[in-house]
Amino acid sequence: MVRLVLTPEGALALGPGPGRGAWVCSIGCFERAAARRALDRAFRRRVVESSVGVMIDQLRRAFSELGTPGERD
Repeated sequence: MVRLVLTPEGALALGPGPGRGAWVCSIGCFERAAARRALDRAFRRRVVESSVGVMIDQLRRAFSELGTPGERD
């Protein structure tokens, strides 16, 4: 699992940070949460749409560094 945080500008970022965070277990989990606007609810703020695509690439790298495929649910 990896932790997501929301920057003051509303963009998603990986890792520790101040304030509310959201944990995702896979890329599929993240994609479903983004599609359902669940991230907006988790952070209690609007997530910038353009950061979702960027985050998918970052999650692929993060899961590969962790040695997990990140694709399973």
